[in-house]
Amino acid sequence: MAAVPKSSIKAADIVARVSEGSFSNLLLDALRYSGELSDDEMRQVTATVCGTVEKKIAIDHILSGYLKKGSTEKLDRDVRAILETGAYRILYMDSMPDHAVVNMCVDMCSRYRKTSAKGLVNAILRKIAQSRNEIKTSIESNPSPAMRYSVDESICEAISADYGERTDDILASFSGIKPVHIRINTLKTDEGSFLEELDSKEIQYERTDIPGCIRLKGGSLRLMSSFEKGSFRVQSYAAQCAVDALCPEPGIDMLDSCSAPGGKTVSSAIRMKNTGTITAVDKYPGRTKLVENACREAGIDIVRTVVANMTKGLDRDTMYDRILCDVPCSGLGEISGKPEIRLHRTEEYKELPAIQYEILEKSAAHLKAGGILVYSTCTILKRENEEIIERFLSRHEEFTEREVKEYEGSEKAARGRIFLPSNLNSEGFYIASLLRL
Repeated sequence: MAAVPKSSIKAADIVARVSEGSFSNLLLDALRYSGELSDDEMRQVTATVCGTVEKKIAIDHILSGYLKKGSTEKLDRDVRAILETGAYRILYMDSMPDHAVVNMCVDMCSRYRKTSAKGLVNAILRKIAQSRNEIKTSIESNPSPAMRYSVDESICEAISADYGERTDDILASFSGIKPVHIRINTLKTDEGSFLEELDSKEIQYERTDIPGCIRLKGGSLRLMSSFEKGSFRVQSYAAQCAVDALCPEPGIDMLDSCSAPGGKTVSSAIRMKNTGTITAVDKYPGRTKLVENACREAGIDIVRTVVANMTKGLDRDTMYDRILCDVPCSGLGEISGKPEIRLHRTEEYKELPAIQYEILEKSAAHLKAGGILVYSTCTILKRENEEIIERFLSRHEEFTEREVKEYEGSEKAARGRIFLPSNLNSEGFYIASLLRL
């Protein structure tokens, strides 16, 4: 038996765990920080995991056609992961010859002590290799958008209900590598000096319409390991737009209702020049630690974390000048970075609108007259976005909608602005701004 590359074993391990509900980005981050693999091995694992999960629905459909029991759900977890990663490599990667992929996957069965599955794995992957072009054509021409784009049918239906003829473009935009954006920490450097350092290292970038927000080109992020710790933070463009829409100014008192992991808290504190106060709330103590760590690294000391369930409200009467409600959501705007979301059924999120509304309601009670509240999500479903705002405004005459400016890639929604991934080739996002009269 030939030695199986460690990267292939790790990739199958992660795919298997994702099938049981784990998040690929968290597992990949943990593996990356462990230092167990070289940079090249880590790139192989990331490409295999993200690609396999992204194409999982289509791949499982193909695999099921070769199984007597007709469903991959009945396979052993590890055998299924071996077949899925093997099929993905054959259909969509060219880093190994087909016969080498087949032999490696057969050898992986021994590594997992599933020697009885060797014949099955060998037979199925050889058939896939022999029919590669026909299989890919059958997927690309399938009448079902769920199969063409490898997205759960319930998600396709929900997006179609909201966006009609734009559905195909939106579903197609869930795939592929998206641009990386960073936020410059002007508490530790100034934008001019930071850009000069980027230029000196020949790191390609472009500026955006948000001060301090830089869009990197290609794989530039890996070239920035030598930068001062805390001098920048990776943060999506739309998330930075949400902070910009909040207009956090030096000296104000701010509430971040759902603050973890802390990106928007940090960005707000930077905009406030580390003056005033920010109360950062999260439901779980472990997650408030993430916020504290992010602030410590950024050199921020105006943030106080509070453990509280914002559907119940805060156990205090404090009023704030600014409130950010970046509420829990279905995350459909983040599918490109968290591909397992495409496997979820929308019924898993049916309770979310009620939770989102309660957080908005309880948070808004703490806004001063003349204060600004920004409601944001990383999803594009109207029931989690403009319908929440419409419901709130219909019940609160003391609030009015405040216009959100036209950020790059955004468009006006019935309330607020929506960022569709098909517009920006980036994340999907929603922002609404409210003013208390």
